[in-house]
Amino acid sequence: MSKYKPFVTLGPGDTIKEELEFYGWDQKDLADVMGISAKHVSDLINNKAPVSFDTACKLSKIFKQSPQFWINLDTQYRLRLQESAEEDTTAAKALLYRYMPIREMRKRNILPEAISDLAAAVKSFWKINKLDFSFIDKKAEALFRKADCYSQYNVYFAITWLRLCEIEAEKRKKVTAYNPEKLRLIIDDICRFTVKENGIAGFISALSECGVIFIYLPHFEKTYIDGAVFSQNENPVLVYTGRHNRNDNFWFTIAHELGHIILHKDHNQFIDNLDEVDSTDQMELEADKFARRILKLDEISRFFMNIKNPGLQKISQCSEFLEINKAIIVGSLQHNKKLSYKTTLNKLKNSVRDKLENL
Repeated sequence: MSKYKPFVTLGPGDTIKEELEFYGWDQKDLADVMGISAKHVSDLINNKAPVSFDTACKLSKIFKQSPQFWINLDTQYRLRLQESAEEDTTAAKALLYRYMPIREMRKRNILPEAISDLAAAVKSFWKINKLDFSFIDKKAEALFRKADCYSQYNVYFAITWLRLCEIEAEKRKKVTAYNPEKLRLIIDDICRFTVKENGIAGFISALSECGVIFIYLPHFEKTYIDGAVFSQNENPVLVYTGRHNRNDNFWFTIAHELGHIILHKDHNQFIDNLDEVDSTDQMELEADKFARRILKLDEISRFFMNIKNPGLQKISQCSEFLEINKAIIVGSLQHNKKLSYKTTLNKLKNSVRDKLENL
């Protein structure tokens, strides 16, 4: 007997669209009510973005169904796509585009352009035998429990980016054994590296010498990632994305991720957006405190405590006194609202992408 399947696989976005028609709202209205971007609402309606617990709670309050109702809709939609993905090209494409930034991965030559080759390439990328992405859902639940902090992210794209980091780490064949004692000595010397002409390259080389694998890998769209840490066999892997492309951001992100390596070695993975650190996450607060200590940020604050209008002369004096890069001082003063983000002193901040791409 033939097994009949629905002609159209409906998702939570279709129900949201019906609710908008009932209320007489457009997508912008819903974005304003939910406090999210219009693009995020569009992705929800087109079943491209997952319904996180935070999103489910907001939809529940607006449209009066339970949060579980929306989570179930999302789960059922995913399962129906997976059931038909191996047989139906349209369902397979919908599934792949839901879980992975396919267009961006094609632009970076990570995945092939030909539709006929795409499914096989994706299976090879994840090392799976069929298009079943339930393992990603489990990872998403484990890595992104902080719904309020990560509600703007596409968590699936972030996990895809992390997998690409793992693949890059696997390519590193000759890796020095990890030496935590040597790493601590290098960390204690980090400020001196910040003022050297080739300090970034020198510090990355020093990390390699103590067994830390450094990877520069730009983030994917809708992930807003600054850096990450995970383990490859016995070696820590530190990833920097260059999202903000400034040397002050480079040094703080590296210092934060080094905090995870030193303080949280029993935990597998950290993926960080340092613009939105979760103030309830003790480990993130500890990594921030670690970064502040090794980059002397509290000492910078004390240096400028009684200075109302910091200028280039005082910043140069502080840089010489603390032996730290001027860009880090400017960034610290801006963070503490002692300097405007539009100051001409931003000229002290330099691009890092070219340096990293040429390593």
